[in-house]
Amino acid sequence: MRRDVAVWRPEMIVHEALPRMNAVRLHAPIEHRFATSLVGRAEKEERYALLWAVRAFAEGRRLKPATLQRPAHLIRDCLLHGGLWRGGLDALRLSWAVSNYHAAKYRYLRALRQGHFPELMRAFVEGRYGELFSFVRGGQPPPDAPAG
Repeated sequence: MRRDVAVWRPEMIVHEALPRMNAVRLHAPIEHRFATSLVGRAEKEERYALLWAVRAFAEGRRLKPATLQRPAHLIRDCLLHGGLWRGGLDALRLSWAVSNYHAAKYRYLRALRQGHFPELMRAFVEGRYGELFSFVRGGQPPPDAPAG
């Protein structure tokens, strides 16, 4: 990809921010490596949660109670979407790991409102997205992350 024509907008930081496109429903199985390990997936979710919170903070998004997010998403994924019936205990473990993303993003959003992560916000506001990603690469939250 040519660097001089690549475009990266703030709303693209986490894929869920992209608007839904008009598309035809495709009835075909698609192979997707959603998780190769629980540890790896949990680390990825932590990074995504922080990136989501940075963007949400800049957009003035409101807080939701972080403590309710995890059980709500576990129930949604395991029971309402049928993960437990299709994958048993492995699906339950994976859903629990993934549900932390939904809780973590609101914990991070609260931390941003309290003034944590000034370097991340500065990089975001200045459009230095490469630096923003390098801050959260590696699966560890930045040094000024509050206890979650």
